[in-house]
Amino acid sequence: MNEEHQLILCSYSLTEVSRVFERKFPGLVAKWDTLLTALEFELAYTPSDLTTTSSPYIRDPMDLPILVSAIIAQPDMLITGDQDFHTPEIKELVQVCTPAEFLLRFRSTH
Repeated sequence: MNEEHQLILCSYSLTEVSRVFERKFPGLVAKWDTLLTALEFELAYTPSDLTTTSSPYIRDPMDLPILVSAIIAQPDMLITGDQDFHTPEIKELVQVCTPAEFLLRFRSTH
């Protein structure tokens, strides 16, 4: 990462990805761990009680921990291809863009 961009990952996402790797790709768990060790990122803790943070409706309840983590962490932008995050109510709280939109913005500034 450079000085302009700091990757923020929420604890919920890291736990979920690790679970999927253990279940579907057990031979790649060590590589996943190596990648996490090599990455520079800020960890945003996902609260265990999601009701303590006011958040707008999101269609998929499995996305709520990520939304709450983003509301708490207040990143400059949330990059996701999941269309459930691309609602006016969510975009009032967090700037949301697709990976393609982020790459276009990144290329135009570099």
